[in-house]
Amino acid sequence: MNLEDFHVSREYGFMLKDPLEVLPPPFNQWTDLCGRLSPLIETHQFRNEVKKLPLLDHHQLTQHHQLRLAHLVLCMMSSGYIWQEGDRGVTKMLPSTLAVPLHGVSQRLGIKPVISHLDCVLANCKRIDPQGPFSLENLQCLFLLPGGRACEWFFLVTAQVEMASVPGLRAVVDAVRCVLESDSSGLINDLHLISESVHAMKLAVKRMHEELPAGVFYNVMRPFLSGFGGDGSPLPKGVIYEGISEEPIKLPGGSAAQSSPIQCFDAALGIRHEEGKRAFLCQMRDHMPPAHKAFIEALEQGPSIKNFAEQSQDSDLQRAYNQTIQSLNEFRAYHITVVAKYITAMAQKNDRNKNVESLAKRGTGGQTLIPFLKSIQGTTNDAAINIDKEELR
Repeated sequence: MNLEDFHVSREYGFMLKDPLEVLPPPFNQWTDLCGRLSPLIETHQFRNEVKKLPLLDHHQLTQHHQLRLAHLVLCMMSSGYIWQEGDRGVTKMLPSTLAVPLHGVSQRLGIKPVISHLDCVLANCKRIDPQGPFSLENLQCLFLLPGGRACEWFFLVTAQVEMASVPGLRAVVDAVRCVLESDSSGLINDLHLISESVHAMKLAVKRMHEELPAGVFYNVMRPFLSGFGGDGSPLPKGVIYEGISEEPIKLPGGSAAQSSPIQCFDAALGIRHEEGKRAFLCQMRDHMPPAHKAFIEALEQGPSIKNFAEQSQDSDLQRAYNQTIQSLNEFRAYHITVVAKYITAMAQKNDRNKNVESLAKRGTGGQTLIPFLKSIQGTTNDAAINIDKEELR
């Protein structure tokens, strides 16, 4: 098993290296309009500008980087068009000038025609100094939703979480080799690397608080990440994609569950979540590039690290496995605290944005929030090998 076989970079992980910033004419009309999305939404003029767009033939875009940029800007503009006026002003139809190319580009990429982690994070970050490091101080977003610097900070910090996972991804592949070769000492080292990587991801998440006010995230940004349809939505049946379908299409929006690294670690370590929760996580894989989804599935179907550690009776190996489980447990526990601050607490405030009440009790991916996350954390904790399970409680 090699990362490259699944379009995963040994240097950048699941991030798209050196994404394009502008599409060639006439598609630069898309990037130009998306670059003006926020001020146009603030003045309630974005829908009017979308209606002026011509219907462009997406087949003229041929390169993968072109398709990824097209998907990014078309998804952002689609969210802006639907949610410009909040819950009460939603429109039930996405015009063909957005719907037709978005659907076509999505089919060519093998992903869903709706805003997702793949767009806002994986294909939306560039280095200010191309020769400099991939760090928060040397990064900027190509395109933003309403929210200004807070929105950019949210996307960039999430990109840093992705980058922190890269050493762990490399270690996962080597860990599979170690199981096949019965290399206990090598596997112990790989488990330590995965644990360190997950810890680095947690430290990256902690930086979210520096420049992302909870009020801006909840009241300004979050509606545009919410997708179309679902229980409690003002669009329960979804949105009609004009020129594609006469019936509404229901699609969840962006979700942390669409990020591949933690799903990879779960798969590699043999963490199996409760069936209903697993179904949601598998659904979120459909918002990943097909090769990334295939990587997770290959890890699930590959040699079992947990079984090897459990059957080896090597106490050092078992402790290393449980320490890795503990790192994932701590990451998920911290994620719950972040969700509590940015969503749960804000949903209870009297001064919250009443124009987006549909998001008060659910995630932008469509799932319930704290109960879902606590269940996932619980099954992570339960994956520990019995020898040390008491130490994790």
